[in-house]
Amino acid sequence: MLWTAAKAALVTGILVELLPVRSPLKRKVSGALTTIGAICLRFALLEAGKTAAREPRATFNVQRSRMRR
Repeated sequence: MLWTAAKAALVTGILVELLPVRSPLKRKVSGALTTIGAICLRFALLEAGKTAAREPRATFNVQRSRMRR
């Protein structure tokens, strides 16, 4: 859920920034959306790391399968 929210907020923030209108409100909205996206991404990666730490064999198996290719 955090990963999806991060992607949505970051893409929306970038799209808002690319609008041809110049206004302080646009900058604030774009900045807020990209900041929220970055925070969601950070917590999503943190949770993924916790999950990987609980299941080390799964992590090793994925890495080994990539090395064989």
